Amino acid sequence: MLECVPLSEGREAEPDIELEMASLSAASKRSGVNKHTEHMADTVLDLAPGAETKTLPTFEAYRGFMVDLMDQIKSKEITFLNEKFDGSPALLLGYDGEGKPFVAYKHGLGSSRGQRIVRSAADAKELFPEDSPMKGILSDCIRYLRQRLERFEEKNVMFQADLLFTPNNGAKQIPASGDVLIQPNAFGVEYRLKEGSKFHAHAKEARVGLVVHSALRREIDSNTGQVTEGDAISDPAVVENFVRAIRSKAVFAIDPWSRRIDLRQEGIRDFPEGKERRLKRELEEMGGALATLSPEFRTAWGRVSKYFQQYVNSHLKEGKSGGLLKAASGEEPFDFAKLVRGFSDWVTEKSTRVVPTKTGKKTEIPKVTEERLGHILKEHLPELHIAFKAYYDANRIQGELKPFMTPVYQSKLGGGRIEGVIFSDDTTIVKLVDRLDFSKNNFSGEAERRRAARARYRERLRETAERTQVKDTKPSPFTEWQPDAVFIVGKFQPPHSGHIAFIKKVQEEAGDKPVYVLASNKQPDLDAEKWNNMGVSTKARKGEVESDLRAARYDRVFSVDFRADCFREAFGDELAGVHFLSPREFWSYVREAKREGRPGKVRLAVGKKEIDEGRYSDQFARYGSHVEALTIEMQKDGVSGTEMKTALRNLALHGDEGSYQHLRYGFDYMPAGKRSEFIHRAYQAWVELHEEVQERITPIE
Repeated sequence: MLECVPLSEGREAEPDIELEMASLSAASKRSGVNKHTEHMADTVLDLAPGAETKTLPTFEAYRGFMVDLMDQIKSKEITFLNEKFDGSPALLLGYDGEGKPFVAYKHGLGSSRGQRIVRSAADAKELFPEDSPMKGILSDCIRYLRQRLERFEEKNVMFQADLLFTPNNGAKQIPASGDVLIQPNAFGVEYRLKEGSKFHAHAKEARVGLVVHSALRREIDSNTGQVTEGDAISDPAVVENFVRAIRSKAVFAIDPWSRRIDLRQEGIRDFPEGKERRLKRELEEMGGALATLSPEFRTAWGRVSKYFQQYVNSHLKEGKSGGLLKAASGEEPFDFAKLVRGFSDWVTEKSTRVVPTKTGKKTEIPKVTEERLGHILKEHLPELHIAFKAYYDANRIQGELKPFMTPVYQSKLGGGRIEGVIFSDDTTIVKLVDRLDFSKNNFSGEAERRRAARARYRERLRETAERTQVKDTKPSPFTEWQPDAVFIVGKFQPPHSGHIAFIKKVQEEAGDKPVYVLASNKQPDLDAEKWNNMGVSTKARKGEVESDLRAARYDRVFSVDFRADCFREAFGDELAGVHFLSPREFWSYVREAKREGRPGKVRLAVGKKEIDEGRYSDQFARYGSHVEALTIEMQKDGVSGTEMKTALRNLALHGDEGSYQHLRYGFDYMPAGKRSEFIHRAYQAWVELHEEVQERITPIE
């Protein structure tokens, strides 16, 4: 019987995907289920010898799922679906060794800084920095959940949940339409609850919203007394009971399951008996044909099968037609010769294309793949025809069923489109996903989202350039010669606490003389000359990176707009001026004064370390008649721009908390609330730039 499996498929950020799969793998070892969540149609091509003895799905498992699904469609009722929700951050709700309730970030039990479980708002204040978003989020959660958690009788369990909204994460909005709009993460996921619809009133009034998706045993370490995670609890009723227990006016809580999907809705046709008989007969015939495949073919196919899946998926990318999946949707008949030709050409290209790796170079897929496929084409062509036809038919049958069960692909939270749902029996987990519709559109939508983000980013840069440049004249302060004025010249990528302390010391030394800060006007530049620490996977073919496929210099990630706002937070209007222009403008200013014989000198503020290292020695020797150094002694081992840039990179790529703290320290001249805002701005800008760089250097299939 088809039923859901209570395993989370939500995601918080890219690093969490591997952890989710690790959790799924651990659960599979306990229960004997398939260790990967396969697409339903893909199970048809699991042809390895002895597959029936493995935990991998077999054709009989697939056929059983499909027959059961057709029976449910015919009955006009789909039972027990597990929807894939996307909230952030991932949370743990549970009880400590004394039975006191807590909330924690998903990885809070295993933190290198010690367990960070929040039993009260005071705990959140103590465990997290003043400007950490987790402080406010977990304070909200425990404030509104604690009373309900205390009433829940079973204390030897923990629950995993995806956060939808709290007052401190701003994910819930009420636009003028009166809808409730929930945007719980940075990946563009959106749940819109129309006014008057199910969940609308509760979600509108609630302070905290979450999806509780799985339960596990709570264990207490006998040596440390710390809470640890035990085995997963497979009974969905445990989660459902918990959701009911914590739900209140202030807490909007749901589970990912739908016990019953009614197909008696307008626009959904009855499932014709003739179609049902035909499809079930085709499944029987498909199984009979696959049963004739020889062990030799099954072994040979197992060596190339994963590359066939890659080939099929490559046709879902932007600009592609959909390939076999498009044909199977009913638009084209099965064309074995075309499929073999396309796959062969793809294998030849991939097995000869050389790409760089950390340790050297290699082909995109093993060179031997072309030889292995050639062997199949020579020795097992009729059997390959059977396998490809079965795969085509599996996708076709799934497509034929969709019009009779469209509500399956609609979210229980607002009715929007979702990726799919998960089914399970005693041994196998499979996904029911319309890849031609959702996955292909998702690829396209992701590209459009990135393009839109880049367009917004470039527009901000353009507007900033217009605000910070003076056209047709020399930029201030260079409109006239100003003897005794003090200049501070630097990249300020970004302005950090060391810079601010330096500037304040210069102000003290300068007395009543004007002080000008000249910050580099370099914007993030996607046409710079070299890749530098962008954390991207450089898979572009040789020759394609020599012009428009060059990456941004990593030291130009912080825009003029961002840096100008940093200076405003630090100084307001106290400085004579902060100007964004090329450092060459300063030396041109001095050179022109020398050439014209103007009296007096300006001063360039330089750290003592820079003087000791001989920085600017050539310039001082050449223009000493018109510029002199104002030497400033600074503290040793202070924060540096390089460290700030590295911290931002590690935060964006790995979610590294130590890097977050380093950025917080670097921006400590700002009020605590502003620090979080600026770190988030820098993070978002870095991610946008990183995505564009990765997209431009990764070849389109």
